[in-house]
Amino acid sequence: MNGYRFLRRRKTRSRFTGMATAGVILGVVMSTISPGLAHADRVVNGIAIYGSIETEYQQLIDIGRSAGNPVDIEKGDRAGGRYQDFQSNNHIYWNSRVDQNRGRQIGGAIFDKWGNYDWEVGDLGYPIERETDVTRNGKLNRFEGGVVYWSPSTGAHPVWGQVLETWAASGYEQSAYGFPVADEENYGDGKRQLFENGQYIEWHPEGFAEDWAGNEEYNAISETQCGTCGDDGRLAETDTLHVYSTLFNRGAPQEDQWSEEEREQDLAPCAEALAAASQDPDAVIMCDTIVDPAAMPEPANTPSETTTPTTTLAPQESTTAPTSVTESSDSSTTTTPTTTTNTPAAEPTTEQATTTTKTTTTTTTTTTSPETESGTDFFAPKRTVAPAKPQCDQLGGNTWGGTRMYSCIETTHLTEIFQTTSPPKILGTVTWAETRSVNANWKQTDYSEDYLIRIISTTGKGSGAKFAGTRSCRASTVCTQTGTRTFSNKPATSGSTIIAGTTGNAFTPGGGTATSDAKWTISISHPEAIAPSSVSNGYTPPLRCDAAAFMRGYRGCAFTGVKGFLDYSRLPNLGTFNNHVNLAQDSGLTSELHRITDPVLIGDNRKATCGKVTGPRTAGRSCDEYPFASTDEGGRNGGYPRTFATVCEYKDTGLNTLAVPVTETHNGGFSVCSINSGENSRAGSYLSWFYVKNRILVNDAFVVNAN
Repeated sequence: MNGYRFLRRRKTRSRFTGMATAGVILGVVMSTISPGLAHADRVVNGIAIYGSIETEYQQLIDIGRSAGNPVDIEKGDRAGGRYQDFQSNNHIYWNSRVDQNRGRQIGGAIFDKWGNYDWEVGDLGYPIERETDVTRNGKLNRFEGGVVYWSPSTGAHPVWGQVLETWAASGYEQSAYGFPVADEENYGDGKRQLFENGQYIEWHPEGFAEDWAGNEEYNAISETQCGTCGDDGRLAETDTLHVYSTLFNRGAPQEDQWSEEEREQDLAPCAEALAAASQDPDAVIMCDTIVDPAAMPEPANTPSETTTPTTTLAPQESTTAPTSVTESSDSSTTTTPTTTTNTPAAEPTTEQATTTTKTTTTTTTTTTSPETESGTDFFAPKRTVAPAKPQCDQLGGNTWGGTRMYSCIETTHLTEIFQTTSPPKILGTVTWAETRSVNANWKQTDYSEDYLIRIISTTGKGSGAKFAGTRSCRASTVCTQTGTRTFSNKPATSGSTIIAGTTGNAFTPGGGTATSDAKWTISISHPEAIAPSSVSNGYTPPLRCDAAAFMRGYRGCAFTGVKGFLDYSRLPNLGTFNNHVNLAQDSGLTSELHRITDPVLIGDNRKATCGKVTGPRTAGRSCDEYPFASTDEGGRNGGYPRTFATVCEYKDTGLNTLAVPVTETHNGGFSVCSINSGENSRAGSYLSWFYVKNRILVNDAFVVNAN
């Protein structure tokens, strides 16, 4: 029987359904009898007993529990079966779906109670076992839909559905519950039944209210109380940022990615520069390549901060660059720059590097403060810009990584200035790094990007290079930008920093969703070069902005290429909850879940999990289910139902109890466990805030960790 049951009003039954001739009855009944039965049909006091009913009649005699003489002939019932009445309120019922070859005896107070529920067409169905003795002089009949127990002190009462599963797993009448003393009754949206010890077994179709307190329809934790409770757990670690497999392409702002051909084309400006200089064998050109920062040599500890180029160089000419480069007799070697005293000087401070008069072996140049933009020193940040989060350092360079709310990349470049002689002669280099930190906003449809260029070092004519940049954005609706979106004519001064902060808005008023991304295009020029080197490291991972109704009234944006990471292990006061999730995952249940919001599906998940666990709940405890009811992997999908010995306290014949520590795994299904109700409520609220603060929409994936 399932959990839904409605008590039927007792009906007055006419049990006579028509008289048949003995030959017809014999023909009908005998057709169901298996060959080789020990006893033939018989006539007692002038009334015939046939076939499967006679088989049960004889077996009762054999065990000393005779049904007595028949008081009427065999008749058909309302469900396609047959029955016959005997002395002392004894009866034998037969139906082929129970047993082709034998009927089942039922009698006395149990038969009368069965009649209260409309006999064979009621919820109990047919008897599947004859009346049996139980402890304390009690009696029992099992039916298709439950059991009816009787004792001298309690009378006869049916037990079925989820109440029966709990009572059976506890030990039936020999358990602490004892015999039932009343029939099941309506109670709220569910049912309950009273037993001898004064304790009810109670059932509700979706579990008890305390099981779901804290879920998103409850506000057990306010936004102020939540603080960082719903944040992606990756930022608590230094090495757990999601790493995007490739850079994102230049097509529509969706989940598309660069092909290798597009990447090589966009990141190979040297070929374009060489083509531009093909008609001039002495042209000065520039090209930029992305390099592995781990393979870059450390800058020399000299005033000019010049590094030795990684390529074998032709002799370099000194220009107006603020570094000293001398031509060596060995044409493949660049000498270490020196001051006029020809002795190493202490490394200058940033201020010294940009204001001190420097003397070289060929010319003396005064380096002034950087050019200004709108009357403001560009290198003095126009607003405070936080550096990239330390987790970005773990990405290995040149790779996007992040969370649902944050993405970053740090790319190291080597820009070379060379003359197209044969062989080409390198005139100078600029080693620089660009860092992009993009912050989505879970409660607004604005997102912000901090863009930073750091000049690591220059050699030769590299100090004469100038940087310019332009930011562009795309959106499936309207893309707007505010803040610094361009800069120009910024000198390549070693140790200097170029900072730009931009806020982009990708949302269209009126609801729905929109996607957006953005990129910076950097141009590095030199007064002697015939053309600048143009560099673009691609678009940001795409953001999705939404106005979903189930986000506590907030509109916001998130990076959709990242699975959310819900790390319960770092949230406070969740000991019994985390223990259950760990056991559930150790036993084979998935850690990757997908959100649903359909209340019907959520209700079905609840009915299939904690809705199968009767109560009342132990004081201070409630039922926890995994996977969560608000996920597509929830219990409505069926599979292997489980709970855990010693820690979960549930006894139910519909659950498989696994040992702790877990020694076996079963894919699919669900787990239920009795845990601290306060922890259950907090965990549900944390889940709700996690959905909101990571913009987890329908079918979005996220990963649960509780270890």
